Amino acid sequence: MGVRQADVLVEGRLDDYVTRSGYVMSPVVVSYPSSTVTEINPEEVASHFSITLSELIDSDRFVWFEVPETGRRSVKMQVNGGFLYAPAAAILFQFCELLRGNLTRVSQIDQPRFAWN
Repeated sequence: MGVRQADVLVEGRLDDYVTRSGYVMSPVVVSYPSSTVTEINPEEVASHFSITLSELIDSDRFVWFEVPETGRRSVKMQVNGGFLYAPAAAILFQFCELLRGNLTRVSQIDQPRFAWN
């Protein structure tokens, strides 16, 4: 999401997440005034959504499942009538856990098979 740097306050960083396709996601948590205008680049973003902090910390929003090909756990997050899968769901789970006061690592959370490429 495009936001002018002058409008944001960096609150902190979450753990890097190395994807199966070899990318490293380095999430940064920022805050900005609600009056800030954001711009979505359609070349980079297929869809977007907004979620409040109170909605995010709803533990029923996260659904755990096993990836059959690896036997490892993965997570998906219920949002806007559908699901957001790891790695994005894993990163948001870590943020949710921090909001609850828990230090939780997410590097062990696998991606579902369809997200491996």
